[in-house]
Amino acid sequence: MRIQIDCYDPAKRDDIDDAVNELLGDDEGYDIHDYKYNKALTYHADTSLRGGESEEDFFAQVRDAVWHANGDKYCSIIVHQTYMEDLPTEMYETSEEDFDGYEAPEAEEDGN
Repeated sequence: MRIQIDCYDPAKRDDIDDAVNELLGDDEGYDIHDYKYNKALTYHADTSLRGGESEEDFFAQVRDAVWHANGDKYCSIIVHQTYMEDLPTEMYETSEEDFDGYEAPEAEEDGN
């Protein structure tokens, strides 16, 4: 999971950090990316949603906690989440038709 916060009040950075870390369940820490006019906070965490909680529910909790920690003022929030229980996958399967054109690889000589 990654949470990025931009255009926040720099004086509220510690409050925002506390709010996000409380939601993440422990002190995962953050990176600060220095831009010309502002600094973006980026939090990284290997965490799970609570039982029955949706991605939208979690986003709403992050949004509300961060905006409140930012002095009840707007700041940009982006939350990237990966649903680990049903990851997209690709499946490949052989068929007898595939085998019809199969040629065994030549055995390598071991030099003895």
